[in-house]
Amino acid sequence: DQRILLKYLNNVNVTDCFDVGANTGQYATLLRSGGFKGKIFSFEPQKKAFDQLSKRAANDVQWQVYNIGLGNTDGKAVINISKNSVSSSILGINPILIKAVPETDYITTEDIKICRLDSFLNEIGYKNRFF
Repeated sequence: DQRILLKYLNNVNVTDCFDVGANTGQYATLLRSGGFKGKIFSFEPQKKAFDQLSKRAANDVQWQVYNIGLGNTDGKAVINISKNSVSSSILGINPILIKAVPETDYITTEDIKICRLDSFLNEIGYKNRFF
């Protein structure tokens, strides 16, 4: 439930949210509509989804969006784009899933940039008590 999540975030003094695999900003929008006032850092490697994400975040100065994927290395990768976009991944897909939910099937690929979270945070000069 959204209220429970927001209460928890407030109780533990969460000031920044990292929305990894943000797609078009569904999660960040949920946080904002529930009253989260902190910074949101959204990461989305797919170009089409990122374009929609950028539009959603455009009027929110506390919401920053980045057209990259996060991983265990800095570099490039190829992402498999699914019919429904949200099931896209650099990993393969199980045929059983495609049979059960056909819109998860991959329809194309896209070259993307991958960054380690620590490298990215250093690059933007992010300072927080945890990093």
